[in-house]
Amino acid sequence: MKAKKEVKEVIYRHLTLSGTSYEIGKMEGEFLKKYHPEEVQFFLEGNDWFRPVTDASLQKAMDIFSKYCPYINEEIQGFAESLGVSAKQILYYGFSYVSTGNCSHFTVHPDRVADGHMYVGRSYEWNDEDDFRLITTKAEGVYAHIGFSLLLLGRFDGMNEHGLCVTMSNAVPMEQSEEEGLRFWMVIRILLDQCKTVEEAVGLIKELPISSYCNLIIADKNNHAVLAEICNSTKTFRAIKEGETHSVDVQESVRDTYVCSTNHYTLPGMEDCVKNKMNHSVYRYQAMIRGLEEKDILDRDDFMNILTKHTPEGLACHYYEEWLGTLWSMLFDITNLTIDICFGSSVVNKWYTFDLNTEPGVREYLGILPLEKADNIMWQRV
Repeated sequence: MKAKKEVKEVIYRHLTLSGTSYEIGKMEGEFLKKYHPEEVQFFLEGNDWFRPVTDASLQKAMDIFSKYCPYINEEIQGFAESLGVSAKQILYYGFSYVSTGNCSHFTVHPDRVADGHMYVGRSYEWNDEDDFRLITTKAEGVYAHIGFSLLLLGRFDGMNEHGLCVTMSNAVPMEQSEEEGLRFWMVIRILLDQCKTVEEAVGLIKELPISSYCNLIIADKNNHAVLAEICNSTKTFRAIKEGETHSVDVQESVRDTYVCSTNHYTLPGMEDCVKNKMNHSVYRYQAMIRGLEEKDILDRDDFMNILTKHTPEGLACHYYEEWLGTLWSMLFDITNLTIDICFGSSVVNKWYTFDLNTEPGVREYLGILPLEKADNIMWQRV
């Protein structure tokens, strides 16, 4: 008889918030106290991933917020008051947080998609004690958006009311930049709050001071998309293009019609930034290329297959104890302003469809995490 595979069950929560930025911050604090009291301690003491941040860095961050996103300062103020701490303390521990996650994401020009829609696929991998929160925010003065949160204030990914979609992957795993500037999770939040188009987002990325090693894929309803590889002040971009979709040489015809990314840099000009590149990142990158170059015209099922197949054939991973387990998968339909989301690996969990029309409140979803062991070769550096 086969041994039963060990699994873990986790609760994901979808939080919908509406009001002023200050009011939303207060609601976030109350949510944290009710559902995640252990995380309140993070903003008091930090955790194992804590790295000290200087007062000068904190002041720089507050100055950046005041210039680029003053409403974030208001949200932090409400959040801090709810927790009974200072706004400076929220920033101190928030900006000391070492970026995490082993992610994969891709997008394809609609010329190569059967229904002509703009899709973005995304898979987020880490361990089984991460931030299991999906947040819809409808704040006054900024664009409504939906995405998974990091420390409640930041975003791992998301799509806003105008169809701007932003996804990310860590480009240098387990390294934290020492430069002054915005962490990736606040950059994504600002783009979702303020930008309608890829052009606007790229312009803002070029302007923002960024302290992060990350790869962003940004797409919009105009069928534009770009891969942005960011190593602090070094920022390189590659856009997808329209082109021939029916060619004898599929490899050549599709080369510029998609972008994809995992946990290493790939664009020309970023060679000096490559660090901690591992086999598991290469395997997932190659899986996306195979899936996206398999045929001229793709459809939703093809994208779902990439997300659902177990690595190395696809992106799904179950190595939670080794920091490489799929916590959520997403397929953004930017044309329809909807997102299909699977909480946990889509090998064993069902998909749900979301939009921006949910009412305020908290909804819960159960995720099943199969616990497997990875081969050591996955962690070899290349």
